[in-house]
Amino acid sequence: AVLEDRLGAAVSSYAAVGGHYGNWMCEAAIEAGYTSFASMIPGKTSAGKGVCILRRNHIQNHHGAGYIARLIRGRRLTLSFNLFRYYCLYASRRILGMESYDRLKSVVLRSGS
Repeated sequence: AVLEDRLGAAVSSYAAVGGHYGNWMCEAAIEAGYTSFASMIPGKTSAGKGVCILRRNHIQNHHGAGYIARLIRGRRLTLSFNLFRYYCLYASRRILGMESYDRLKSVVLRSGS
């Protein structure tokens, strides 16, 4: 309501902080009247009943035009690999906990590994 008042327009989409969400958030989004919900889960977005879960595919500066074209075309192998990568990282966060996961990630990124 605050955003709608300030923007002077209806807000119909919701994105959880960091894109990580639980099922209860989808239920709350439906109750609040949102029509779409942005997630960090990669893949192809398809409309369904209730709230439309928007899937987002991660693109980094080293990804070339061919990779981006495969995402846009919805190439099954590319989307499957992205989903596999997401769930591997998700499992790591769940096992290590967010704080340990973030520390490990910063060490790995600093080392260039």
